[in-house]
Amino acid sequence: MCHKHYSGSDCSQLSCSLNCGQHGSCREGRCICDDDWYGSNCQHKKCDIRCVEHGKCHNGTCHCQNGWMGKHCTLKC
Repeated sequence: MCHKHYSGSDCSQLSCSLNCGQHGSCREGRCICDDDWYGSNCQHKKCDIRCVEHGKCHNGTCHCQNGWMGKHCTLKC
């Protein structure tokens, strides 16, 4: 049986009480997010880097500024 806050077959791994959701895993007391995900609990999906030029990212979807369109807001209307 391991001491509080430790787990594993040899009790050498820090236990994690964080909920990293379906897009991350807990290591050494913090969430390590999968590629394309971020946030304290890996709850936010990243947008393509091109979105920042003419749009705003919201949960993986790029919302374009007026006058721009396309999946990554790279096409001028």
